[in-house]
Amino acid sequence: ETAIKETQRAGLIHVHLGDAVLDPNSNFYGHTHPPIGVHGGTFDLEELTDQFVQLFECGYIPRTPGTQRAKISLEVRPYPGCDELTSIQLMYEKVKTACDLAAEKLEIYYSTIWAYERINSISARRLDKPPGNCTSPRIKKPPSHR
Repeated sequence: ETAIKETQRAGLIHVHLGDAVLDPNSNFYGHTHPPIGVHGGTFDLEELTDQFVQLFECGYIPRTPGTQRAKISLEVRPYPGCDELTSIQLMYEKVKTACDLAAEKLEIYYSTIWAYERINSISARRLDKPPGNCTSPRIKKPPSHR
C-alpha cells in the first residue's frame, strides 16, 4: 500500500507483477522471477486482489473503461512442470480473477473481458485443470457482476 502511494506521487507509469520466494533453499530464491502462487511464494490470489484494490483506489487503474489503460505486465518464469503457454494462461486467469475480485470489493463493475480475449487469441484451448505435473493451484471464478 505504501509503495503504491509513494510511487504514484513520483509518477507510476507501469506495474510489473510477480512473486518472491524468501527461502534460500528454493530454486526460486533470489531475483529469479518465480511464477505467481508458486509453492513458498509470498503472493497469490489474495495478495494480488489487495494490490488491485490499491491500484483502483489510487487511480492507476481507471474505475470506468475508456481509452486510458493501466500498463500492467507479468515478470515471471513458467510454473514448475508447465510449458510456457499453459503458465501464461494460468497466470492471466489468476490476474484477471484478482482484478475482478478487487472491482467487486470496491463495488465497481469493471470488465476485464479483454484479458480473456487476449488469452484466447494466444490459444483456443481452455484449461479446466493444470496438465501433467504443473504445480499451480487452481482458482475459483468470482461471482457474477450481473
